[in-house]
Amino acid sequence: SLHPSMTAASRMSSGIVWIRDELQTLAYGRVGATIMLSIIPVIILFVVFRNFFIKGLSEGMLKG
Repeated sequence: SLHPSMTAASRMSSGIVWIRDELQTLAYGRVGATIMLSIIPVIILFVVFRNFFIKGLSEGMLKG
């Protein structure tokens, strides 16, 4: 069981480590699939908020 205060990223990392330990080998196919599935929400968030992301980068660059 995972501690409630763990972040989603640490839960995902724990899941990848669990897969490695459970199988006693590094199953590259499963680990690759797990990593790809964990990246999908980040890509979706970037696509949805890309205008804000680019605007923030531009403003930060001009203030610097």
